Amino acid sequence: MTPEMMSVKSRILNPPKVVYGASKIMQPRDGSWNMKDVKVVEASTVKSWGVLVTSGQRDLPRVQGKHISASNNTYLTHHTIKDYMRAMIQEGTNLGMKLPDARPPIQFYTGGPILDALKTLYTECQKIYGVKPDVLIVVYDDNDHGNLYNQTKYVAECKIGYIILH
Repeated sequence: MTPEMMSVKSRILNPPKVVYGASKIMQPRDGSWNMKDVKVVEASTVKSWGVLVTSGQRDLPRVQGKHISASNNTYLTHHTIKDYMRAMIQEGTNLGMKLPDARPPIQFYTGGPILDALKTLYTECQKIYGVKPDVLIVVYDDNDHGNLYNQTKYVAECKIGYIILH
């Protein structure tokens, strides 16, 4: 063993190009792709979806480090979540996704077993759309520190059969 690091030949690879709908080719910039004004080649169809907000109506969660409030108030409201979902629907539609006409049901988690909250949301989605949900969106607050996230991940993946992405 020597204290010097091993020297190896290497090269820098160009980032991959992504081909969107209408053969629009995008090259990443600073590690990300700008998806503004593009459609995907094969868009998904979401037939049923719902939203579970774990922060209650008093805490304001962040999405990618930014408050998702439409105003400067410090409370997350049903209206704020509806605005966020409206923006998601608009962006999905712009990408070419097919989404249900009805807005997704939004539930605020008030405590108790997370399995019960997810089952209630699942059932409500089935009632509204007539099919099991394709997507369940869970909004966490900054103070969770992974506790509720870990419970939700376990219940969703092991008890209900949904994959959790973050």
